[in-house]
Amino acid sequence: MSPLVNSAGYSLTGDTESAAEETHREMETLFFGTARVTTRAIEVIRQVEGY
Repeated sequence: MSPLVNSAGYSLTGDTESAAEETHREMETLFFGTARVTTRAIEVIRQVEGY
C-alpha cells in the first residue's frame, strides 16, 4: 500500500462577493490542486508497483 497525504489549505476572509480572483485561487488550491496531485500520484504508484 502506498499512502498519499494531500493537505492543501487556503483561507479567505473579508467580503467574498467582491473577491472573484481570491475565490479563483481558492478553488485552484483546494479542488484542482488536490485533483492534480492525486492524479499524478496514482500514475507514479501504478508505474512503481506494476498495477
